[in-house]
Amino acid sequence: MAKIFISYRREDSQYQTDKLYERLSEHVQDPSRDIFLDVDNIPFGLDFVDYLDGKVSECEVLLAVIGKDWINATDPATGARRIEDPKDFVRIEIASALKRGIPVVPVLLDDAPVPSADQLPEDLKPLARRNGIIVARRSFNNDVATLVNGLPIELKPHVIEPEPETRPEPQPRPAAPPLQEKGGKAGLVIAGLFGVALMAGGGAVYMLDPLGWRDQAIGPTPVTAETATTLPETPGDASGGLAALSDDLQEEAVADVDPVDDSATRAARAEAVRG
Repeated sequence: MAKIFISYRREDSQYQTDKLYERLSEHVQDPSRDIFLDVDNIPFGLDFVDYLDGKVSECEVLLAVIGKDWINATDPATGARRIEDPKDFVRIEIASALKRGIPVVPVLLDDAPVPSADQLPEDLKPLARRNGIIVARRSFNNDVATLVNGLPIELKPHVIEPEPETRPEPQPRPAAPPLQEKGGKAGLVIAGLFGVALMAGGGAVYMLDPLGWRDQAIGPTPVTAETATTLPETPGDASGGLAALSDDLQEEAVADVDPVDDSATRAARAEAVRG
């Protein structure tokens, strides 16, 4: 896997370099192994020039992060520009990569220009001819993506792993209330209360008799002297008509008893009935 060396000045571009490191870490297998960022871990007792030169020799590309104060950063002790000091870490790193023919990419932050050759010491003058890229704050992510795609090394594509689908666990159904047994005590009590209420209501309706049903239910009203009516008189002798009807009925009754009797016998029997 490709190894990337990032050279920068802390007072010039600490924050931007940290963000750049995070984006580049997405394209390497092991960022702590494949990206060299700081020189704070130089082992004790080693020549730091030789150590930095050895680390640069292991990389495939060097990114020179250049901000607005990169070229004019000064040493507080002497007031001289840092880039003029042969022991300046940034100068040692870039000069080692240029000497070995390792690609050096100027990463220009916002409006920082590429240093001109007359601003650089002799061993850094080739930096002025290196093709670089502008990385602006307002388009940082897009600019870094352009940088990654344009590097002359092989990097793994950044793949966003889909988040695992989470499904809610099924909730247990609430237990159904127990069914009451048929013929239980509760059913008997309810049935008894219903029967008592029905009987009480029927008795109350009977006693109050709001619609006068009680007398009608007993039967026909008996005929009394007050309720009797006189039959209308009919022309002729009503008593004679009734007597004649009675004789006819008596004769039919005698005829039904013995149909073989002659007329004389029937007459005698009818006379006996009238007597």
